[in-house]
Amino acid sequence: MLLDGYKYSNNGKRNGIRYYKCSKASLYFCDGSIKKLEDGLIRIVKEHYNHNGQNNVELVNAFRDVLKTRAKNENQLLKNIYDEECQRHNVAAVLYPWKTAESITRHARRNSLPRTPTSLNELAAYFDNEPIPRFACSTSSMFRGSVTDALGNSSVIFACPLLIRAVQENNIDEIHADATFKIVPRNLGTQLLSIHCMIQNYSIPIIYVLMESKCRDSYDCDLAFVKNNLIPNLTPSTIITDYEPALRDALVSQFPGAQAHGCWFHHNQAVWKNMKSRGYLQYVNTNPFALDSLKMLFSLPLLPAREMERGFALIRAFATNHGVHMDNLFDYYNR
Repeated sequence: MLLDGYKYSNNGKRNGIRYYKCSKASLYFCDGSIKKLEDGLIRIVKEHYNHNGQNNVELVNAFRDVLKTRAKNENQLLKNIYDEECQRHNVAAVLYPWKTAESITRHARRNSLPRTPTSLNELAAYFDNEPIPRFACSTSSMFRGSVTDALGNSSVIFACPLLIRAVQENNIDEIHADATFKIVPRNLGTQLLSIHCMIQNYSIPIIYVLMESKCRDSYDCDLAFVKNNLIPNLTPSTIITDYEPALRDALVSQFPGAQAHGCWFHHNQAVWKNMKSRGYLQYVNTNPFALDSLKMLFSLPLLPAREMERGFALIRAFATNHGVHMDNLFDYYNR
């Protein structure tokens, strides 16, 4: 209950009279209390002391303004911002809980963002014209630059320089590169390319590239920018990618001392998709020998390179001997 600028908590009911005590009683050792009679009238039992109730509104307003400002200018979780400010505004935090503050801070953050760009060039212009604090990493902007290939296809590159510096201190020997499509916003490119470094068997993403095109020229331009401006001293001996020739060849051209390898996950993904597209899914689900043949195809890359051709021949022989008819899949794999 709020009365005359003070907040009260329920302290029980006796003989039809409801009693309330100051909600800050334990914080300020305040004995302030009131009672509500049966007819609804409120009488003061004891006056407040050690704190001024009229200041509560000012405290809450100041607390709320700080939360809104930080929500606009910072990129950390809103709840973390609230928890940090609670330590500095402990009185206001009691009066202004997270459930109340959440909607205000979300609204402030949403309104602080620029309008959604309609192209990669427009996105790059946002970052070129004015720093956007929310899109920063360790006080440094994530935006590293934009690139346009000879065909006019644009790319926008993001990375944290401090993270790259810290990662490269671990003598990186292996990098991974992969592209995804589903998360790319409309009108903002075809794919998101990410480059990872391996540290103690952990894959650490360090560079992201929003790309309009998957052509070799785009990969060459983007990776040349990355190599020259972000990781000039990186000399991996191993590169792991999917089976896209343009990406693999562009990486090898930028890191000539590295050996490119295909990714086992992408190998199995390609085999599985091809098996389904050729209408073998029901066949594999109902024929245990067909399923065994498929599993052996999945495992084929785990053989030493010199044994893979012989291993493939043995898989085909197994399929023939057990009446498995998936010749189209085997022909695709053999190519």
